[in-house]
Amino acid sequence: MELALECPTTLLDKIQPLTDFYFALTHLVLSDPAYADYYATHHDKMLILDNSTNELGVPCSIDDILKAAEIIKPDIIVPPDHLCNMEKTIEDVRIFKKVGWEDERFVLPVIQGSTIKECYKCADKYVDMGFKQCAVPYDPTCTKEDTIQKMASQRQRVVVGLTARFEWVHLLGFTVFEELQFYRSLGHGCRFSIDTGSPIMHGLKGIRFGRDPLLDKKKPTMDMMPSKWDSRDLSEVFYNLAFLRKELNGI
Repeated sequence: MELALECPTTLLDKIQPLTDFYFALTHLVLSDPAYADYYATHHDKMLILDNSTNELGVPCSIDDILKAAEIIKPDIIVPPDHLCNMEKTIEDVRIFKKVGWEDERFVLPVIQGSTIKECYKCADKYVDMGFKQCAVPYDPTCTKEDTIQKMASQRQRVVVGLTARFEWVHLLGFTVFEELQFYRSLGHGCRFSIDTGSPIMHGLKGIRFGRDPLLDKKKPTMDMMPSKWDSRDLSEVFYNLAFLRKELNGI
């Protein structure tokens, strides 16, 4: 499974060389010149521009997404999605295709819905629109107060119905390792990728994967990144990255 990592601006030079592709956040591109400059000047890997829904609670506007795209020139854009709101999400995807990037190959729409059935209906609408790829948040149909185990279970139920519909499914973050093991068992030849800041955030807090409990998702991972750290914290980050790679590759 291909991996992208989210991290504070001050760690970009240390973390991004360890990724398979880049995953940039619209609100940081527009608010942090150093963050924007990094992605604007690094084009050695595929670059996805995200709409920052998870970080802000609501997506950046289409205008802001397109402004950020002008700055960093991404290969693929995630159009606005609205938590548990299938109809509004589909509407904004349609609008984005009209005023933004019309070619569906370079747009990564997000599955949303208040129920599993709505998530599948959303997926079918994307298929009808010509999409062969989609993204799935770590907590479909859930609230931030739900347990990470419930979030993982709900996404598994969604994703299992997507592999026959799409050629590529991108996972927006993760909650528990057991979920990642589940995706390795799915067939249909579907390509999987994931972006996450979890190994960085947990490592900077001294939390080691495989030894310590993972934190809940009541706050966005980027908001939980410590502002200060030392070399010992970074060694925990690199341990977590190695652990995550093993989980993704089934080693």
